[in-house]
Amino acid sequence: MTNRHGQKRLKLQGRFNPAFNPDALVFTTTKGTAIDDHNFSQRIWRSVLTQAGILHRPPYTCRHSMASYAIDQGASLPDVAYLMGHRNTAMVSKVYGHTVKRPKLPRLGL
Repeated sequence: MTNRHGQKRLKLQGRFNPAFNPDALVFTTTKGTAIDDHNFSQRIWRSVLTQAGILHRPPYTCRHSMASYAIDQGASLPDVAYLMGHRNTAMVSKVYGHTVKRPKLPRLGL
């Protein structure tokens, strides 16, 4: 896709809002207010899981899955802490530290 000057544009570039607020809600109701967790869980979440053939689990479980998969794929604890919105690695290390791949010592021919 190109703009009127013949320059290439990213498809999502038109969605960028220069007045972006990083503290704004990501998902909102049609009125722009916060989504009610119980309403979302009952009306949307259960339906999505059923259609995907996934056993029911709370939406919050996805947060834990993301952290575990990120660490398993090699993300550092500081990176995961940042992605989860934590100020430091203390909680991430306590909860997910056991998932970090431990180095293996080489076999010594002694």
